[in-house]
Amino acid sequence: MQASLEGTLTVLDGCVVVLVPPSGDPVVPVFPEPTTWDHATEAVHVGGHALPIGTTVSLGGGFVEGPYQLPEGCPLVTFQVSTVAN
Repeated sequence: MQASLEGTLTVLDGCVVVLVPPSGDPVVPVFPEPTTWDHATEAVHVGGHALPIGTTVSLGGGFVEGPYQLPEGCPLVTFQVSTVAN
């Protein structure tokens, strides 16, 4: 069974994260390739979807442990994204 991750997409200390309600805990979504970042619109583009910062996202996949090379200060909880429901 696939897990889901829902919350607000935001940038925290230079990392794209999903803030999970109601706690607001940050989770780093690990998007599949090819995924791009659009600086002009501040949006993640993945699988034909544009996910602007500040929007609520619904992602399918699973919680995983690295090895991911995340920038220093990024949350350690990661979620491997396999589907985007937005």
